[in-house]
Amino acid sequence: MQGILDDSIVWHDDGHVVWLELNRSDLAVLGVQCPHKDNPDAPCRLARIECLVEYFVMRFGLECNVGVCEPTPELQIAWSVNGDPYDVDACQCWIIPVADDVFSLWANGQRGELIESGEEDAPMS
Repeated sequence: MQGILDDSIVWHDDGHVVWLELNRSDLAVLGVQCPHKDNPDAPCRLARIECLVEYFVMRFGLECNVGVCEPTPELQIAWSVNGDPYDVDACQCWIIPVADDVFSLWANGQRGELIESGEEDAPMS
């Protein structure tokens, strides 16, 4: 987890939700809710892809997940992209549940620093 939370990765905790079906010990991804569907300038939007997060999660499922938390049908996530975000074949999207204990502690510290600097809406890095 240390490498995932280093300063070179920018995390967006902007309201993306992964919908899961819980069936005993199996989890299935039902869909992704993007809060920016109507925003052409959203950080998750590419020229040919409406939502980078949805694109990766619907294709690769929970293989994109780097966190741990109790599974719930509605999982609020933060996301990050590594590589060239304008070339879907040259990047990787990672998700992490905002309820992940390590991420939550780290994110709260980052939010405090952003509030102090007057940049409350900036992505966390």
